[in-house]
Amino acid sequence: MKKTIRLQWEVGCAKDGNALPGRFIPATVPGSVQLDMLRAGELPDYTVGTQFHAYDGLEDLYWTYRTRLPQGEQLFLVSGGIDYRYCVFTDSEVLYEYEGMQKPFSLDVSPYAGQALYIRIFPAPKANGQEGRAQANLCTKGAVSYGWDFHPRLIPLGIWNDCYIEMREAVHFEECRFDYALSEDYAFVDVRLHYRARGGGARLHIAGLTAESERDSGILTVRIKRPKLWFPTGYGEPYLYTATAEAVCDGKACDRIEKRLGFKRVRLVPTAYNWSFYHPPATQAYPPIYTEVNGVKVFAKGTNWVIPEIFYSEMTEEKYRCYVGLIHDANMNYVRCWGGCTANKEIFFDLCDEYGILVWQEFPLSCNCYADDPHYLQVLASEAEAMLTRVGGHACCALFVGGNELFMAWSGMTQQSKALRMLDALSLQHCPDIPFLPTAPLSGMRHGSYGYLYAGQEPHVYLRENVPTAFTEFGVPSLSSFKTIAGFMDEAEAGKRGGVWEAHHGCGVWDPEPESWSYLPQVREFMGGGTLEECCRHAQLWQAIVYKSIFEEARRHTDICAMALNWDFCDVWPSAANNSIVEYGGQPKPAYYAIRDALKPQVLALAFDSIYCSDTLSIRPCILADREYPAVTGATLTVRQGEREIVCALDMPADGALGAPIDVDVGAFDVGAIEVRLTCKNDELSNTYTFIKKGAQTA
Repeated sequence: MKKTIRLQWEVGCAKDGNALPGRFIPATVPGSVQLDMLRAGELPDYTVGTQFHAYDGLEDLYWTYRTRLPQGEQLFLVSGGIDYRYCVFTDSEVLYEYEGMQKPFSLDVSPYAGQALYIRIFPAPKANGQEGRAQANLCTKGAVSYGWDFHPRLIPLGIWNDCYIEMREAVHFEECRFDYALSEDYAFVDVRLHYRARGGGARLHIAGLTAESERDSGILTVRIKRPKLWFPTGYGEPYLYTATAEAVCDGKACDRIEKRLGFKRVRLVPTAYNWSFYHPPATQAYPPIYTEVNGVKVFAKGTNWVIPEIFYSEMTEEKYRCYVGLIHDANMNYVRCWGGCTANKEIFFDLCDEYGILVWQEFPLSCNCYADDPHYLQVLASEAEAMLTRVGGHACCALFVGGNELFMAWSGMTQQSKALRMLDALSLQHCPDIPFLPTAPLSGMRHGSYGYLYAGQEPHVYLRENVPTAFTEFGVPSLSSFKTIAGFMDEAEAGKRGGVWEAHHGCGVWDPEPESWSYLPQVREFMGGGTLEECCRHAQLWQAIVYKSIFEEARRHTDICAMALNWDFCDVWPSAANNSIVEYGGQPKPAYYAIRDALKPQVLALAFDSIYCSDTLSIRPCILADREYPAVTGATLTVRQGEREIVCALDMPADGALGAPIDVDVGAFDVGAIEVRLTCKNDELSNTYTFIKKGAQTA
């Protein structure tokens, strides 16, 4: 069987791409060259103040990793991906060259045992004459690294994914890939192993069944009758089979590869609403966006994912387990992997398979006009094929999308852009059973807004009056916790443009709204509080209230709206403010817990016209449920503020219907937050709201 050998790496830089560095420092793999300099004491902590500017220009150098190969036979250098354009060589010859981050490789380095091995990384690509994220419009590197409204301009380079030596048996797999075909009536599934074995045949095991061949290449097939299907969480069990491939010689297994497989059929289907705006001579309805899994329509309750580290090499299995676990525990069943950053490591998709979380995977295009350039298209095709092969084989994979906001005025692409036509063709070729869309949003879908008001209305009211086919980006801002902010700046700098506050996105993220995303003046005026610590606490409460109202309103329109995905899930570094619901490092904000309640599979709920009230709180009871749920009698409504409390009984109608209006007299309550709690015999259905009583200052 295979044996893994870890290598000791060092790295250095040079301005000349034909010369070795004059000095090397220890390197961590997986890692990034900038972090190696940080660990060596040659760079300051990029998360503090504006010290990330010390990293400017390092991406314009040539970086060379060096190691020494071990002695032995059947030695293979295995890599999951390197960022971005690179060359693998020895003292005597070039072994491999590639441009792109997603394609893994395996090189037979046995002839060079004991020799020095080098990986040279070229400067990060930057399109001529462009600034900011537009510099990424001729490459497949994540555009977010070039600077975004939540991400500093800091462009990683390095061996970002695993890279090691594998010592193999004489008989081993050179290619090993699983796929399956599910019958239309779900009566059986054919599991296929595509393989190429050096020096032997192959064997496939799954569900107690075996197929075997002495040929060194081919396809093995096993048919499973009446298979258990994989469902997203809340709609059934995310059942996974374990498939085992063995490279065999004389009946002996010399190489073994295991993969968990989940069998499903996923489609995007329209609703009657998609055709509601169709009137001759118009010829097209809104595109279908409702996810159907194994014939069951699934309302997508979820979030937008950007990798929770500026240096994506630092995403370890432990971190992925933390963040994906938080997504699952928030009662979410869907995550959109945004096209502005690189695709996740394998463990992310393994965890989504396990937890039953559907994944929308975008290719690495975002908010740019990606040119019809032959070299770029060649690189994109190679990277897309690597992503399709890897991600498309996961049970969680529900949708491939060309990229983010490509049909907007600031990007300017169309359905005729060659990159999107090519991605559509490649998706059909490699993953014909996974839906594809060219971009998001499309007609009927909506991105934004991202404030406390949408077009001058409370966001849930705006949504009620303007229901989209899918709400695939919407945000509500808040400050980070005071502890987080105090870790990278002095309190005296809070709110100042042009300094640390703005650098960490406390304001100025959009020029028309210089106070976004912290909205400090509005927080102080409407929620009270003078100190930064008080503002942090009040802004996080405000965010929680508004986010909850949006998610619950979306669930009331599942006949029209297929998705509610907030922007975004987590911070990539210590931010002053953001729309995120989880702070950098994995600490949930209050909004996380409010959303978790709003997205329970079945939950007692309230409909209302405003999160604000004066002397009367006007509400209507209802039940929100992923599937039909009966009426609940004998529920209790508790309205509380400090020592004041109002308790009354109420009945909750079934199937999402609204109960009779209820007016609660809160005239004796003070200006500020009022807690409302709904309970019944089944505590899992409980729900909690916060409303804001207005006074003269806030009216």
